[in-house]
Amino acid sequence: MRKEPYGLMPIFAHRCMHHEIYGKRLQYETYKSSQILHSINDTIDHFGMVVDGVLKAEQYTSQGSVLCSAYFEDNDVFPELLYFTGKRQYTYTLVAVRRTTVAWMHVSDLEEMLKEDTEMMTAFMLYLSKRGLRNQMLLSCLMYQTIQQRVAYWLLSMNHLSEHERIPLPRSQTIWANTLHVSRSSLNQELASKATVTLFVSAVENNLRLASHTALIVQSLIVDTLFLSLALDNLPEIQEGVAEKNRIFSELGYNMNDYK
Repeated sequence: MRKEPYGLMPIFAHRCMHHEIYGKRLQYETYKSSQILHSINDTIDHFGMVVDGVLKAEQYTSQGSVLCSAYFEDNDVFPELLYFTGKRQYTYTLVAVRRTTVAWMHVSDLEEMLKEDTEMMTAFMLYLSKRGLRNQMLLSCLMYQTIQQRVAYWLLSMNHLSEHERIPLPRSQTIWANTLHVSRSSLNQELASKATVTLFVSAVENNLRLASHTALIVQSLIVDTLFLSLALDNLPEIQEGVAEKNRIFSELGYNMNDYK
C-alpha cells in the first residue's frame, strides 16, 4: 500500500518542465501562505503547474461563506478545464495554502506545444483522463455515509489510481477533511480511534516536513495501519464499488490497465 508522496499524475507536468523547447519558456514564481494568485474573473493567459506546495480554489456562497472547490498539489495543472471548455476567466479565487512554487506557461505556448508534439498531447490526454477518474472516484466516495467508509474508499481508490508504491496522502488533515466533506475534528477522531498512533497526514500546517528515512518509514507504517484497520472493515462492499466504477469506465471504452 505504499505509494510515492507525489501527485497522482506527474508525467505531463514533469515533461513540460523538462521540455527541450517549451521548458525554457516557463516562468517560476513562489507564493507565500494565504497569498492570492488569481481572483474571480481574472483572465486566463497562463497555465500553472504546481512544482511544490498546495493551492486551493475558493468560491463564495450568497451568504458570504467560503467554499473550497478544489486543491492543486505537486504536479497538478490548472486551469486547463476552464480554458479548453471556452471559459477564459477564473471562476474561483486561487489561494496558496502554504508556501508554493508554480511554473507558468503562456496559453499560446501550451497550445503550440500540443499541436506540434504528439507525445505531449498524449501525456496531456492521459493527465485529463486520470483527473476525470479521480474526480469520479471522489464523487463516489461521498455516497458513503460514515467517515470510516469514506476514508477506506478513498484509500482504495487512490491506491488504484496511483502509479507509485506509496499512496500520495493529502498535505494536511484539513485538506483531507475538506476532500471527504467532513469536519477536521471528526476525521481526526476517526483516525485516532482506528490507529494505534495518531496520524498527522503531514505537519505542513506548521511548515514542518518529514525529512529522515526513519520518519518516512514511520509514516508508511501509519498508513498501513490505517488501511488495515479502516479498509478491511468494509473491504467487500468497497471493492464492489470500485469494481462497478471500473466496469462503467470499461463500457465507455476506457481500459483501466492503461492508466496504471
